[in-house]
Amino acid sequence: MATKHASPTVGTSAVDLGADYSTRRPDDLVMCMTVQNTTSNPIYLGGPGVTTSNYGVRLDAGAIAAFDLQSDDTIWAIAGQGGNVIHTLMTGV
Repeated sequence: MATKHASPTVGTSAVDLGADYSTRRPDDLVMCMTVQNTTSNPIYLGGPGVTTSNYGVRLDAGAIAAFDLQSDDTIWAIAGQGGNVIHTLMTGV
């Protein structure tokens, strides 16, 4: 198992925050993804259909959220404007 990090850019189209972790294990291993919003704009998290008005979690500026994921789970992010570089940390990959 390893720990990896990434800094995806979130804009007005939903992005898969796990896309940078393409070496996910194919078994039922539980992984932890931590997401930190270091921008001044809110970031909205959810499934692949996440929008700024239909989301699971809103991350305001400076907020951090952590999720336990199975190997086939994904977290998607979107924002009201482009150019938002956030930070993710994944353990168990």
